[in-house]
Amino acid sequence: MDIGSPKHHGYVGLEAEAAELSNFEPQLIPGLLQTEAYTRALAKVLPGAKEEDVERQVRVRMLRQERLRHEHPLKMWAIVDEAVLRRAWGGRAVMEEQLEHLLEASAWPNVVLQVLPFDIDGHPAIAGSFAVLSFPEATDLGVAYLDARGGLFLDEAADVAWYRELFDHLRARAAAPERTQTLIRKAAKELT
Repeated sequence: MDIGSPKHHGYVGLEAEAAELSNFEPQLIPGLLQTEAYTRALAKVLPGAKEEDVERQVRVRMLRQERLRHEHPLKMWAIVDEAVLRRAWGGRAVMEEQLEHLLEASAWPNVVLQVLPFDIDGHPAIAGSFAVLSFPEATDLGVAYLDARGGLFLDEAADVAWYRELFDHLRARAAAPERTQTLIRKAAKELT
């Protein structure tokens, strides 16, 4: 997701106000857990990517990540497919750094990271990545965000509830955080 582009400013604003984020990514490391080098490698593969656009995207992504280390940090629960750990965007050195960063971030008290391992039968999130944002106000039902065709915001109670339930199903199928760390270390050792 190119959150440096105007079409994603709405998501960035909502994320800045959120208290909690549940994020499923089947192809990439979640944006808030990416290193600069990994973000740069992703941005460079986009057709027509200009250096100034790449650097803007990196800057914005790094600024967004400050929410995780803030005095009142965003609580993040991220689930990724194991394939995410094995696609070496930017090459071996970039991915080694990225996997080490995932291990560090998963130890933060406000971050839970799980991997959907290859050895499960499958999972119900076949439509792709999504995020559910929850806000501090108890009356706010939250927002589900789908990163398809420039982004789709769903704020109807039934839609948000459906994506929360989908995330719960993924969480139940994913490896526990301890096994997730083992899977990350294994992927780092097997980088080619």
